[in-house]
Amino acid sequence: MIKCSNFTVLVFVVMAAAIPVTVFAQSERDLEDDRFFDYSWKKNAQPYLEGSFGYGTPQREDFSSDFSTYGAVELKIGYSEIVDFNRKWVRSLDERYVFGAYAAPDLDPFGEIQQEDVATTFTRFGFGNRLGYGYQLGPISLLPYNQNALLWNKFEFEYGAIPQSDQDMLNRYGDTYRFGSLAEAGAKLELFGAFSAIVSAEAAVIFPRTVFWEWFGSMMLQYGAQGLITNYATDIVDASPLLGPIIYFFLKNGVSYLFYVGMKSDMNWPFTSETPITTETLKLGVSLHF
Repeated sequence: MIKCSNFTVLVFVVMAAAIPVTVFAQSERDLEDDRFFDYSWKKNAQPYLEGSFGYGTPQREDFSSDFSTYGAVELKIGYSEIVDFNRKWVRSLDERYVFGAYAAPDLDPFGEIQQEDVATTFTRFGFGNRLGYGYQLGPISLLPYNQNALLWNKFEFEYGAIPQSDQDMLNRYGDTYRFGSLAEAGAKLELFGAFSAIVSAEAAVIFPRTVFWEWFGSMMLQYGAQGLITNYATDIVDASPLLGPIIYFFLKNGVSYLFYVGMKSDMNWPFTSETPITTETLKLGVSLHF
């Protein structure tokens, strides 16, 4: 198996991120407004800032000890395009951003760290894309969405007496940033075009090591599946403005969830590979558009 450094992965993912998932399966409508070759996307986009707070826990399927819960704060900086789609009351959402986050048990407002728990702190950064369709209701827009991102995550673990096998698993992550990916399902409530409230559920997979060709094959399968379902679901929105945005939401997030479930036991699913640490976080956020 070919392993590679974080720098090598960074070069490749930046190149891959330059290609939107829709390039894998384009319809006639996409060719007329091809965002891969036509950078007019940004002319309708507004810069935005987003802050969020979350509550969650790490997991690993073959880990016998318990992780502590954590509270997490996150900041996104990027561009947001929210425009009319095929009806004045149907809107499309396309956001592209970079982000940074910090999580620690001390930020958890709900729980107490048990002595036998593995206390987990992490910092992460990365970049991603948020897509969805929703409804314009007067000065308010309700926008369900699917979000995908690539990230680098650094864990710090504190623990007492735990089995040696569990210690060995944690030591695989070491004192450095590890590569991973995340998906998020949520809804954005836009008020008067400037302020938005957001509720979401995020699932992230952090690899202990990056095996390049297995990861690249898994990523291409996931991007390809997302590209196909994006075009199919967008055609449904075009044909049925009332039900289409909801169907789009469930189809897009269904693909993300399918890959996440597979990656919980095999980090490069569908290829047989190492079991990763995952994090699942419920989040509330606000964003400000300029």
